[in-house]
Amino acid sequence: MRQLDKRWHDSIYDLVRLVAALNGQDAIARDLRSFSQAVNEIVRASDLKNVPKLPCDLVSVIISAVRAVSRLSSSRVGIDLADVGAETLCAEVRQADILVAWLALLSNAIDAARSAGSAAWVGVRTERRGNDALISIANNGDAVPKAYVPILGKESFTTKPGGNGLGLVIAYDLVEANGGRVEHCYADGKTSFTTALPLLQTAALIR
Repeated sequence: MRQLDKRWHDSIYDLVRLVAALNGQDAIARDLRSFSQAVNEIVRASDLKNVPKLPCDLVSVIISAVRAVSRLSSSRVGIDLADVGAETLCAEVRQADILVAWLALLSNAIDAARSAGSAAWVGVRTERRGNDALISIANNGDAVPKAYVPILGKESFTTKPGGNGLGLVIAYDLVEANGGRVEHCYADGKTSFTTALPLLQTAALIR
């Protein structure tokens, strides 16, 4: 993970504080308190190794993120959960890292979908593919400009007034710090960002 300067710290901490205040789930709140401490450690030492990864149901985390964003957002764009499966997808991660990454991706998706006007749509899909859990966040707004595609997750950019462009970079870094990756795709008029994380095997769950 690249070194995070004060802008990164402030952006992440704002997300942590908002979710901690509005999400109301004790387990999430405890993780967020731990995560806010971890953010301070990142700024001082750029090191997440001392924050433990634990088994986590990714489907529960994305639903928590959707609920939090729905409460925070002033947009009328709803989030379609029809493709969120009932299967538990368990990975060993720092739960707050993944929650914050998905908050950033969901927020960006809602902003992008506004360009579709009254037809604006944001959807979430969960699935198992091989040894990976895939969580996709898609929208039907304008595509990412081609000039920016090569730098997705590497450099900040923004197309909205007042934005700082850090959301995607933060999301990519937090997912990668947990052994996963984020993939961008544009097809059939929809932009998707898919998080792939290695699934825990049964033996790991009962150790």
